[in-house]
Amino acid sequence: MPTVDVNGTAGNAQIRYNYNYLEIPVKANFVLGKKKIRLLTSIGATSAFLLYEKTIRTIEYPDGTKSTTKDKPNYIYNPFNLFLTGSIGADFLLGKKMALRVEPSYSYGLLETIAVPFSEHLWSAGLNIGCYLYF
Repeated sequence: MPTVDVNGTAGNAQIRYNYNYLEIPVKANFVLGKKKIRLLTSIGATSAFLLYEKTIRTIEYPDGTKSTTKDKPNYIYNPFNLFLTGSIGADFLLGKKMALRVEPSYSYGLLETIAVPFSEHLWSAGLNIGCYLYF
């Protein structure tokens, strides 16, 4: 944690911003190969509507005590964002009509979250695991 001056006393501070969105994804999946293990790639876009943002500040003082505050900031956030999403992974056939998919994914927010002198774009990385049924 970075060191900050708290009322004339040095302390360590951590600030965490939590953004909560309602997301509507649109994604195209491409499966290459005809064997039991196939290459899977996907690309898409996600419309995201900001539900709320929460800030958590934690300060650790030199004597070891900690204080944590949670609040809603008074900034004006962009209530809408558009994320580009991409992934590449594997599709494991479990039968004629079922497959297990494992794909690392990455998303990047195209729009700035707040109008301030510095820019802020949200991003995320994760692992999607799912079972798909084919009809």
